[in-house]
Amino acid sequence: MVDLETINLLVQIVGVSAAVIATVVGVRSYIVSNKRAEEAKKKEQETRDRELETRQAQLFMQVYDPFRGKEFQKAFIDVRSMQFKDYQEFVVEKYNPEVNPELYASQLTVGNYFEGVGILSRGISLI
Repeated sequence: MVDLETINLLVQIVGVSAAVIATVVGVRSYIVSNKRAEEAKKKEQETRDRELETRQAQLFMQVYDPFRGKEFQKAFIDVRSMQFKDYQEFVVEKYNPEVNPELYASQLTVGNYFEGVGILSRGISLI
């Protein structure tokens, strides 16, 4: 016959075994959930990186589109072909808005474009 001490010992063994099993299951569950969270975080970062690259490419194209246009190319050629000896000749005689408004507009077009590109390129790496 089974005495009281044996029953007590069996209950203790079952209790400790149940506690060990519960702890192992809990730790495994914790490890799996952490692994899933890390994978989700990594995928989220990859998505953000792709979105950033896409936005940078879109910005590059938005900046580059006017440069390819016929109007800008004409203005750029006009500015590149300007010839003058000194400031007086440049401002007063040849290229001021009253004397030559079309070339003055070309100067503004090209200058404003490159000023905008310079401002944008200060904080953005397009490479």
